Amino acid sequence: MALGAVNVTRPSGGWEIARYNYQLTDKGRDALKFLDEKYREDCDQVRSALQKVLSAGVVDYVDLSLAAKTVWIRDSDGPSLNTDGIAGAALRFGWQVTGAQVDRATEFLKKLDLAEVG
Repeated sequence: MALGAVNVTRPSGGWEIARYNYQLTDKGRDALKFLDEKYREDCDQVRSALQKVLSAGVVDYVDLSLAAKTVWIRDSDGPSLNTDGIAGAALRFGWQVTGAQVDRATEFLKKLDLAEVG
């Protein structure tokens, strides 16, 4: 950002406390091209991970946030928690999460091999 490689905007309105959008500038695209040429193998790993996330289904930043919260709670409280248990545990962090949202997040995580199929 300080190098002028990324434009940062903060949309007004909405319910989020803080949300930022990031977009590469021409300078950022040039830097990315340089990194891709110099560190091809690392960039290929990043591309592969991104492709896996994108192919797991349509998700927006809210769904990604719910998936991250689900992993956080599962890792903190143990994998034996069920959907309603995860939604209840979220209240400790001040997160309002429904069982249906946790189900959706879990299905997404299963596609990434980050949740057990059960």
